[in-house]
This record gives sequence, C-alpha cells and structure tokens, in this order.
Amino acid sequence: MSINEALNILGLNSNFSEKELKRAYYALVKKYHPDQFEKSSREVKDHAETMMKKINQAYETLQNMSKSNGFSYGYQRKSHNTFDVKAYVFMKKAELEQKYLPKKYKVNIFKNEILAIENIINSFFQEALRYGTKTFIDDGYIISVNKISKVFKKMKDIYFQKYNIDISALNVQLNYDCSFDEFYEQLESVKNKYEQYKNANINKVLKEASIYESYYGYNYAKVEIHNIVRATLTSLNQNVDAAIYKMHEQIQKAFKEAFAIKQEIVMLQVKVEETNNEELLELFTKLKTNFDNGCSFRESQSAINYLKHLIYLNDNLDSEIDSAFARVIGIVNSITEEESELRKNINIWFAQLRNDLLHTSLQNISKIIDILNLSNIKQIIEFLAKSSRNYQEDNSCKINKEKEDINNKYYKYNTEYNYDKIYNIKYDYDYINYKKRKY
Repeated sequence: MSINEALNILGLNSNFSEKELKRAYYALVKKYHPDQFEKSSREVKDHAETMMKKINQAYETLQNMSKSNGFSYGYQRKSHNTFDVKAYVFMKKAELEQKYLPKKYKVNIFKNEILAIENIINSFFQEALRYGTKTFIDDGYIISVNKISKVFKKMKDIYFQKYNIDISALNVQLNYDCSFDEFYEQLESVKNKYEQYKNANINKVLKEASIYESYYGYNYAKVEIHNIVRATLTSLNQNVDAAIYKMHEQIQKAFKEAFAIKQEIVMLQVKVEETNNEELLELFTKLKTNFDNGCSFRESQSAINYLKHLIYLNDNLDSEIDSAFARVIGIVNSITEEESELRKNINIWFAQLRNDLLHTSLQNISKIIDILNLSNIKQIIEFLAKSSRNYQEDNSCKINKEKEDINNKYYKYNTEYNYDKIYNIKYDYDYINYKKRKY
C-alpha cells in the first residue's frame, strides 16, 4: 500500500503527529471492529472485514514510514517517547479475530470450539495488556496461534467422527495454519472426496456380489448374502480388495450351508410323511415354503430342530408325558407330608391333565412338558391348579397355605448338591440344544 493511500484511509495529512495517527487508528478500529457487526447482514460484515484489513495495513505502512525517516511516530521510538503497548495489543488482537473467528460459516457442531478460540484471544489480550512488552506480546501471539491450531485438530476429529470419515484412506494432509473459514472449507473438501471414494467402493462391492444372483440356490441364501454384503459395506477400509475377497469366501460358505439345510429338509420330509400327522405336515409345509422364499438360516435351522423335537414327541408321547409327570411328583412327594391336601390335589390334577394332553396338539404338549420340566415347583403348582377342571375357588386359601409351606421347604431343599437333580432338568433325547420358540 502506498503512503498516500494509507493517509487517505486514516484521514491524515502528511504532517500527522503520533497522537493523530493513534487517534485516527483507534477511531476506525472501534468503528469497523467485527464485534460491532455480529447481528448485521453478510454484506455489511464483509465490508467491515475489508475495511479492517485496509486500516491495519495503512497503520503499518505509516509506522514503517516514520521509522525509515527517523520520525518518532512508530512503536520503537528514537526520542523520549515510549513503546505504545495498548495500540500494539489492539492490533494483534484484531489480527487474531480477523483470521481465526468464523466470518463466512457458522457451524453448530463447532460451537464449543469457536468459544474456545474466543477465550484464547481474550486471554492473550488481557495478559498482553497486563505484562506487555513487545517481545512478550509477540511470544504470546505465537503461543495463541499454536493453541488455536490444537483447537483446529480437535475440530477435525469431531467432524470426521460425525461423518464417519477415514482420512487414512484418502492420504490427505490438512493445513492448520489458516483462517477458520479456510479450515472448514478443507474439511468440507475432504468429506466430498471421501464420499466419492466410498461410493466408488460401494459400487465395486455391489457389482462383485451381483454375480451370484444367477447361481442355482440363490433364493435359499439371499438373506444371508444380503447380510454379508451389508456387513462388507459397513466395514470398508483402505484395503477394499481384501474386504471383497473375504466377502466372496463368506458367500460361498453361505451357499454350502444353504444346500446342507436343503438336504436336511428333504430327509425331514420323509420322517414327517411317515407320521401321517396333519399338524406336522402343516408345520413342514410352512418350513419348506419359508426356506424356498429365502428366510434366514438361523430361522430355518430353529424350525427344523423344533420339528424334529415334535416328531420325537409324537413317537414317544406316552413315555415323555409319564417322565415329566414322574419327575414333578417325585419332587413334590419328597418335600410334602403323605397326607398333604396339596399332594392329593396334584395327583388328581395330573390325571386330568394327562387325559387332556392326549387330545391336544403336539405344540401344546411340548409347551406343557417344558413347563413341567424346566419351571420351579411353585410355578408348576400354580399352573396345575389353574389348568384343573375341578379347581374350586373355595379351596384357594387352603392351597395357598400349602404353597407357602412347600415354598419354605422347597428353598431349604434347594442345595448346591441336588441343584442339577431338581432344577436343571434337561431332555433325555438327542436334541440337547433344542430351545423352545413359537413357530
């Protein structure tokens, strides 16, 4: 900037004094400082920002002129006048605010970080005024810039975490020695590049996975394949080729599992048809339809295990019912008196329930046997009482008293020694890992 331009901006003539220079500078800084235009329009803010740059540049130009001509208008005077701390501090603060506070962008996710930058600048301003020499002010300025750079790094982490950006995949270096708006533009640029990179990889994965749609048996495994592709897309990293290779391995494994389940269903069909049981045939048809339409392997395997269990129950109905009843009766007999009213009632209830079970569905039988095998004795008593046709309300008080007595004996009887014997009853047949589910 030329001297004439500087004089025009500050409104001075060529014979200005030191006081006139400072007075003109302070007046213009006060007039055009960004804090005065926080609620103004963008156009007004931009004009104020431009004027502050010109004012600082004009002030610096006239200072340099005074030094080179031996005048005493500058900060380091050659005469008796001393260094003007206040003017220098105001100028440095204005530089920090001009560079590191947002002008163009207002970003909500960086609200706390913007506040931190403002605190750094205000802290520098207060310390500089309190202890100010030129050396101290310059050092404090550099320290403040370094602190702000650390805030920028924190902003980067927050931004990348919000948008799930893996910068290592792009090999991009960020510049922290820039204004707030320039740094935010860098983050936006990285985000756009990462989205392009990710979309390219997604298309690559989908293209590789689409080749299996024409394979025989794709309908059986399509749910599992979709899950595999989805997991691959959510875990894409820098080594995309390795992720795709792993995806192919998992899909091929899914096809093998699908054909194994298909073979198991074919073998199960023979067993179901041998039973001539309409309920089992209906459940098998539902299982086969769901598998052919592509339900998950987990659901299919669970349905197969449940159907196997019902087939076993159909073949061994009497022994399974008697076994479940015998276990509960044995426990009740061991912890009640021989003449107990509850003991007599339970034997009656069992006889009625056994007769009912012979006329109900296999699924209901399975559910009731599970209750008898796996529930505690108190729950079994309540279940039997409520399910008995001869249960009368006027007996409820007597039964409740019996249940309280048996409850006390029951927990006393429950020792670590016989825990497995009484509580942890499991099925005696082959399907140990069977878990009951509504099919």
